[in-house]
Amino acid sequence: DYKPTRSYGTASGYTLGFAIYARFAYCAQGGTACTDPMKACSTLAGQTCKSTPGGPCVTSYDCFPGLYCAFGGICSAALPSCGEIKLAGLTMGDGEYMVNPSINSSLYSASYYTIVGCDHTTDVGGWTQVLNLNPNDLNILNYENTDFWTSPTLLGGAQSIAARGLLGDYKHVYMFANYSVANQMLVKIHQNGVPLYWRSWYLATSDKPLRYFFANPAQLTSSNFQV
Repeated sequence: DYKPTRSYGTASGYTLGFAIYARFAYCAQGGTACTDPMKACSTLAGQTCKSTPGGPCVTSYDCFPGLYCAFGGICSAALPSCGEIKLAGLTMGDGEYMVNPSINSSLYSASYYTIVGCDHTTDVGGWTQVLNLNPNDLNILNYENTDFWTSPTLLGGAQSIAARGLLGDYKHVYMFANYSVANQMLVKIHQNGVPLYWRSWYLATSDKPLRYFFANPAQLTSSNFQV
């Protein structure tokens, strides 16, 4: 039975039952739902529904950020990461973009599309967010939490919703633990979501996932920083 379990009154000797409903906000109302199954809600595009891969378009503006309007009026070709999106000139500022990391990997099919957070302003931009720790979100994650730091499949108590940005504990399992073509890493220090400082490193090799470098810090070379 649905909670709560306490009975609320009787009628003719029978305990009354009750049902609970909710009305979920659509994209334009600040929610995440779109009535068209071929569209997804984009906060970068002013809280509007944008076509996902295979969805209709007239121009690239009709497509979810990270996609473009291909010949035939179909949204297509999500790029592997935020870096490629920046190089292709498809950026709309910092925020959520759709990518297809399977282009550079055999772990997922070519239809593996995922939404990630992109930083297109810090240290020339092109950064794909893979982890976040926020000590103020009431969820405790420390250095002993191996599920969070090293597991290729587990979240370790974090969430996988890119929209959380810097406000909650976040892990994109595939981009952090399995995607092995990164050549730089950025760490951004923030206070409850407000950025304070950052530092970036070059990775000694681009054939390892980021979780490898947390276990082998000697493979990092300092690049740029802001203090």
